[in-house]
Formats: sequence, C-alpha cells, structure tokens
Amino acid sequence: TIIEAMGRNAGWLTAAAALAKDGLGADLIYLPEVPFSTEKFLDDVKAVCAKNNNKCIAVVSEGIKTAEGKYVSEATVSATDLFGHAQLGGVGATLANIIKEKTGYKTRGVELSLMQRCGAHLASKTDVEETFEAGKQAVRAAVAGETDKMVCYVRKDTENYEIEYKL
Repeated sequence: TIIEAMGRNAGWLTAAAALAKDGLGADLIYLPEVPFSTEKFLDDVKAVCAKNNNKCIAVVSEGIKTAEGKYVSEATVSATDLFGHAQLGGVGATLANIIKEKTGYKTRGVELSLMQRCGAHLASKTDVEETFEAGKQAVRAAVAGETDKMVCYVRKDTENYEIEYKL
C-alpha cells in the first residue's frame, strides 16, 4: 500500500508516519527533501515484501522529486493552482502502478488529501486563534490593496511561544 500525504516541499506530515512504531506504521517513508529514485524505491519495496510476507506500507509525500528536480507525479499533473504551481496529487497511484507493472504485486495507492484537511476537531486553541487572526490579517492587507501575497507566521525570538504575522 502506498499512502500519499500532503507536502510539496516539506515532509513533516509524511515524516509523522514514523511515530507509529513496532510494526504498526510505515515500512518505508519518502520525503520531498530527499531526491527520489524509482529504482531504489522498487528495491526497497521488494526487500520489505521479502521479509514481511509480501506486505509493505510506504508513505510518500506528494512532492517527492527525482534527482533532476522533476515531480514524480508530474506525468499525471494537468492542472495548476492560482499561483501557477503544478496541482499535485496522484503520486501514490503512480507508484502503485509502477510496482504492479514491475513486480506483479497487488498494490494500491491511498491519497489522504481531504482527510488531512478535515481534522478540525484535533486543532489546538492556539491553532484556531492564530488561523482566525491570519484571516483577519489577510483581509486587512487585501483592503489596503496588497495582492499576490500570503500571510505567514514568524516565531519571535522569545522564551515563550509568540508569533507575528507578515506578508
């Protein structure tokens, strides 16, 4: 099973799969910060399957790229977002198809996408407050004529957790 997690350039959501330990989590994890090799991936899957009764769970970030900087899912990307970035998604299915084609293993790709965005019940009070404030900051900036920008959180260099908002 290939589980695709969000993350174009940062793999922290994907890396969190390592928190499930003792055979209950991912066997393999691939992050966008590390160049991806399809050949090594296939070798890794085969090695895990050989010692795990043909079972393997790989978690991949949607933004994994080859050493040349090309998104692995780029062949299936046909849309762009408002900023002109390739709208990613489908790397799990792409890799599942490659595994099936090259090895014959029964394989499936699972895209968490929407499920990762629907955990509002897990958000902390701080997350909620900061998010609403970021929305207010964005509206203020838009009303003031600022466009093509995004509100960012910048942690202050203080002992206690504090942030400031910047465009």
